[in-house]
Amino acid sequence: MAHFPLSWTRLVPAIVSGFLALGCGGAATAPPPPPTPVASVVLSPATAALVPQQTVQLSAITKDAGGNPLTGRPVTWQSSAATVASVSADGLVSGLAVGAATITATSEGKSAEAAITVADGAMIGPAGGVVVAAGGNAKLTIPAGALASTI
Repeated sequence: MAHFPLSWTRLVPAIVSGFLALGCGGAATAPPPPPTPVASVVLSPATAALVPQQTVQLSAITKDAGGNPLTGRPVTWQSSAATVASVSADGLVSGLAVGAATITATSEGKSAEAAITVADGAMIGPAGGVVVAAGGNAKLTIPAGALASTI
């Protein structure tokens, strides 16, 4: 078995180079830039008129300072009068009772509002129903089968 003499002058630099190669793992990468902040929120539609039990889908578009749409930004929804009009986590507004409500969509501290009015009336379908109007002073009864679809 051949014996090769080890020289510290050759061994130490080889070990150090090996550790450096393993430790570096290649070039360092910079962290990604922060996302462009939301500068405004636009709601569509900005107004809606409903009757109790009727719904309308609101759409919130987040935009940057240049007015360009931003995607993937979380939006929270709130109703100023939840007994008049409620709003779901995805912007679906439901008319509940006669009155007015403001629906607010907020993203990153920026918000927009939609004015919702709920008027006397009702949604009536093939099963029939009663429409109450004029503050309860007028009632219209629709018999079952009188309508082919909900109106």
